[in-house]
Amino acid sequence: EFEQVVTAAMRGAESDTKSAGRSGRDRAKKEQRLAAEAEAAATIAKLGDKAVQIDHADLRTWRPLGVSCIVTDPPYITKDAVELHSALADLAVDVLPDGGALAVMTWQPLLPAVLEAMRRPELVYRWTVAWLFETSARTPERKPRVFDGWKPVLIFHKNGWSEKTTYLYDTVRSADADKGSHAWGQNIDGFRQLVRAFSNPGDLVCDPFVE
Repeated sequence: EFEQVVTAAMRGAESDTKSAGRSGRDRAKKEQRLAAEAEAAATIAKLGDKAVQIDHADLRTWRPLGVSCIVTDPPYITKDAVELHSALADLAVDVLPDGGALAVMTWQPLLPAVLEAMRRPELVYRWTVAWLFETSARTPERKPRVFDGWKPVLIFHKNGWSEKTTYLYDTVRSADADKGSHAWGQNIDGFRQLVRAFSNPGDLVCDPFVE
């Protein structure tokens, strides 16, 4: 019994040591991230308008350089919605680096068609993030008889992701959609969470459907 107690105590001490080590590493990573964000913010402030590049182009042929990840919200109630998602998949294959993420918000009724249209060997599906709205109001989807309280954000990585990839929370909580600039606008805070999840400070983040 004494040996069992000693062994259990040693295991407990070992577990505490590992937990302390993880906490220290997590704290160091957080501090490094905050320092990198501060440095990137200072660089962006110096660049001013030059920190943002806006191109008016055809998604099917437009191929920007230096893109680290794509975070976007394509139209999903237009007749060409599925076609646009397919073109987005081609863009991601062409411009993302290996491991680069594509985070695309879509609409539940369109989900099966979108997943099929975006099927590419290079785009490895990772997860679906639930974009939750804080409002108590719910949009009724009459055909399936559902009150729509969240939207799916599909996450893909070009040619997969590595063991060093940061863990992902699969929910985004956002205030009401912001329709001030466009009828299809979403709240910027939700997209800020996605950008932070899939990019590093100083990366070039692409939104092919920005309005």
